[in-house]
Amino acid sequence: MAALPDWVLKHKTKGVAIEKRGDRFYATRITSVWDKEKKRPVKKTLEYLGVVTPEGIVPPKHKQPINLGGILEAGNIQLIRHFTKDLEAPLRRHFPNEWQTILAAATLRIAYGSPLGRMKFHHDTSATSQYWPRAHLSKNTATKLLETIGRANIARLRFYEDVRDGESYIAVDLSHVLSTSQKNPLVEYGRHGTGDLVDQVALVLLWCMEKKVPGYLHLLPGAIADASTLVESVQESGIKDAIVVGDRGFYSAKNESSLIQAGLGYVLAMSRNMGFLEHRPHSEFTNHFLYNDRVQWCRVQQLDPARQVVWFLDKEIAAREEKTFLQSIAKGDATKAEWKERRWMFGTIGILTNTGMAPEKVWQLYRERGRIEDAFRLLKGPLGADQTHMQSAMAMEGYFFILFIALHIYTRMIDHAKRKGILDGLGMPDILWRLSKVYAVDIDGTWIARPRSKQVQRLIDGLEVPITENLGD
Repeated sequence: MAALPDWVLKHKTKGVAIEKRGDRFYATRITSVWDKEKKRPVKKTLEYLGVVTPEGIVPPKHKQPINLGGILEAGNIQLIRHFTKDLEAPLRRHFPNEWQTILAAATLRIAYGSPLGRMKFHHDTSATSQYWPRAHLSKNTATKLLETIGRANIARLRFYEDVRDGESYIAVDLSHVLSTSQKNPLVEYGRHGTGDLVDQVALVLLWCMEKKVPGYLHLLPGAIADASTLVESVQESGIKDAIVVGDRGFYSAKNESSLIQAGLGYVLAMSRNMGFLEHRPHSEFTNHFLYNDRVQWCRVQQLDPARQVVWFLDKEIAAREEKTFLQSIAKGDATKAEWKERRWMFGTIGILTNTGMAPEKVWQLYRERGRIEDAFRLLKGPLGADQTHMQSAMAMEGYFFILFIALHIYTRMIDHAKRKGILDGLGMPDILWRLSKVYAVDIDGTWIARPRSKQVQRLIDGLEVPITENLGD
């Protein structure tokens, strides 16, 4: 046998044999045992040690020490990420340098309610660091990002267009958020929903009523609160042939005039005491349709060739309202004359529209409008947009764009959980908290899901979302 190189010989110690096969050297652990038949000691191989290299003996894979990497919270991030996928392409298109940071920030806001100062910590300890590794979430970097997004008005408008994708039926609503900023020009002193005068910013949200997702978010100075505000937002959004859907508090002759002048369709619920409304006997509601397994009776009051009030009657609600009123009469809190005046109002709602749509479609649009109120509650509740401290208008624009992304994702998550019956006993924050207990462990570059409780596994099975995908399951 040819002499072994020095870098191989140094591994040929007592109890270790080296064998050359081809161009490689292999090490084995050996010993000697007494052979009774041969009556002499013979070599016995105990184990294969591995390939000898200049750097040392490389053991076979099954004997190499396991390289344990990080441990990340993954289940909650996996759920959220499942509902980000339809946003990824438009974000890549319009924000090619920032899209990973935007998605990671929105996800962390949903999962942990992370403020800017805590996002990097949550990013480093959760699976967002694996899905969006180029996200830059240090506090200083994130603050600059908000300014960059805020100045990219055209990119945001194009992104909103992609999200809406030709949607026509749009609900529009206005709300306000409080602000402590003394320098931000969007912050104005105005009357809040509580009736108090406070520093605030106005939010206009446009809701896609067929897709059931938010379609546009617009910031305005906080004292603005009329239909001209909504008209301006719809026009800036670029939406064509939108139908504005408003609740009882929105209607006024001035607001209606603003919508007509802008060429917008509208579906506006009326307060029952409006002077031009005709309250007719319930027997005149001769047409009906089913909505969510309830019978809705309807009739039409034509105001002029372009405008009509579509009336709806729910006889079950009418019976309850009449019973309550008659009980008030018995207590002396109301009179029979008042009952006679109001009896045809019970269980009814009039909706003013210039669309010419069939009553069933008008009703569907009006009922769907409740989702925009839910969206504002999500923004101000779980997503924490009830108050802002942003000192510049551009940073605030960027901040609320990320919140819009989070709202879009959160809305789809809730709809999915409702369809699967998961929200019957759990709220979405509870679901996310439980899924955060699904940890991913990095073992030799492969992410493996840690064992989880039966309760969490039942939740995963019920959601029917690949929570443990790419986690070794």
